[in-house]
Order: sequence, then structure tokens, then C-alpha cells
Amino acid sequence: MNELSRRDALKITAYAFAAVTTAVTIDAVAAADPKKTGWWIKVNTNKTECSSIALQIGTSKKDRRDWRTWKSSDPVEFDVPDDFLTVAELYIHATANPNDKNAWFCVHYKQDGVKHFDFDDDEDHQMKQTDRDKEC
Repeated sequence: MNELSRRDALKITAYAFAAVTTAVTIDAVAAADPKKTGWWIKVNTNKTECSSIALQIGTSKKDRRDWRTWKSSDPVEFDVPDDFLTVAELYIHATANPNDKNAWFCVHYKQDGVKHFDFDDDEDHQMKQTDRDKEC
């Protein structure tokens, strides 16, 4: 391979890397913006001391699954998974980490605050779309 070909190959590799990195960053930012067309969550970072919150989701306590772990570096607003976005009732179980630090967030349905969570270990709630919480 001559010198010109190596330089061209390096340039192509660098451009390809930049394109992939940019695409991944754009996808991550787009995924972080909640649609707010159904159930979604907003973490209040002024009242949250813990570094992460482990979340389980379902339609009831008996019908739930591990969902995600929110970290303090993550966006504070995010949708629930698509298969729960418009369910009539939603169950959330949350665990603060470390469990002696406070966590505070609100679960919303569309534009309305439905239930706030304020805890330092774990907390769970069964919610309906029509519930309202003035603390949200």
C-alpha cells in the first residue's frame, strides 16, 4: 500500500467513526426526550440525593418486571416502555441506591401529575390514569 492510500484509508476510517459516533449521540438524545403521550416520569434532582433509582414496572404488584436504573447523570424526564405507555393502571416499584439517601420523582400521565414518590429505601404505588397528585 503506498503512502497516499494509507492516508486515504485513515481519513475514511476517521470519517466513518465520526459519522457513527454522531448517529449514536443523536439517537441517545432523541430517546431521552419523552413524548409525554402517556405515562412518563420526572425526577426532581433538587430533592433526590441518591445516585441511582432502580425501577420495576407492571400493571400490578404481581405482574411486574425489572425496567431500568435511572442514574444521576441521566435525563430527568423519560417515558415508560411502549408496552405500558397507555395502560389504564400502572404499577411502579422504586429502590434508591444507596438506600439511606432520598429519592423523589413524579409519575405523570400525559400532562397531569399522578403520583409522587418520596423515599429513602424503596416505595411502590399502583396508579390510575385519572389519579392526581398536587405535589407533582
